[in-house]
Amino acid sequence: YFQVELFFQVIDQQLQELNNRFIEANIELLLCVTCLNPRYSFSAFDWEKLIRFAQFYSSEFSPVELLALDNQLENYFIDVCFDSAFSKLEVVIFL
Repeated sequence: YFQVELFFQVIDQQLQELNNRFIEANIELLLCVTCLNPRYSFSAFDWEKLIRFAQFYSSEFSPVELLALDNQLENYFIDVCFDSAFSKLEVVIFL
């Protein structure tokens, strides 16, 4: 029992240290980036997170481009899921 309790205390301290290191916006940005992971046939793909990711860079996207992005992401997802060239991708760098 003591070892388990000590383990939980150490984990809680490490978690608190990580929470203090990253502000909420950075955490959200990292969560948005994770949906680009091609593993498991792009199972982490999430349109909403990618649109939110684009909103972090509002100077790079006009409002019209953000509206078009939703449709473009849908096409992208269909392309990568049904094209055999993408089926074995493990990391984003090979895109």
